[in-house]
Amino acid sequence: MHTKVWHALERGHERNNDDRGYELNDRYWKWWENASKAGWCGLTYTHETDSNLEGNYTIMYHRFTKFVDNLKANGVKIVTYGEYFNINYNQVDACFEISQMDYGHLKFTAHTNGYRACVDVAYPPTANTIVKDLTSGRIINWQKDSMQFWVEDGHTYEIYNLSVSPKDNDIDKINVITNAIIIIAIFTALFSILAQMSSVLKK
Repeated sequence: MHTKVWHALERGHERNNDDRGYELNDRYWKWWENASKAGWCGLTYTHETDSNLEGNYTIMYHRFTKFVDNLKANGVKIVTYGEYFNINYNQVDACFEISQMDYGHLKFTAHTNGYRACVDVAYPPTANTIVKDLTSGRIINWQKDSMQFWVEDGHTYEIYNLSVSPKDNDIDKINVITNAIIIIAIFTALFSILAQMSSVLKK
C-alpha cells in the first residue's frame, strides 16, 4: 500500500507549518511506535539517524530501526520518495489495452510511467479465478473479494476461472458453431421432406 497521509498527532495536535505531521522524530516517537506496530502506510521522512543524536527533527538510531522492523513485520515495503510519487501518479499516467474480453475471459496489457501500478479490475471473482502475467509466466496474487493486484509496465495479464479456462472458452465457441450447424441441417432436412410431401399431394 502506498498512500499519502496527513495524520493527527499525539495529544490531538494537527499538522502545521513546521511539518511535524509527517516527520519521523523523537518528539513524537510514541505516535510513530504505535502507528508502525499497526502497519501504518504513508509519506514520512527524517533528517538524521544517529546513536547519540538529540533534537526536535531527528530520531535515535535504535528507534528508527524499531520503526523499520515494525513495518517489516506488517509486510509494509519502504520505498524511495521517487518510487512512491510515481506509483501514486500512475492513477493519472497508467492506461490499459484490452485485447480480449469474452466468456469470463479478460486479457489486457498495462502501460505505466515505468513504475508498477495497482489496478482494480471490474471482474466478478470466484474461488477459482486465476490472474496470470503472460509476460513473466507468473501467477499473480489478488486481493480477496476484489480484483486488485499489481501490474508492471508492458506486461500482459490474463484473468479467467479454472472452471472456464481459455481453452474451454474455445471449446464452447466450437460447440456453439457445431450446434448451429446441426440445427440448420435439421431445418434443411425438414424443409426438404415438406417440399417432397407437398409435391406428392399436388399429384
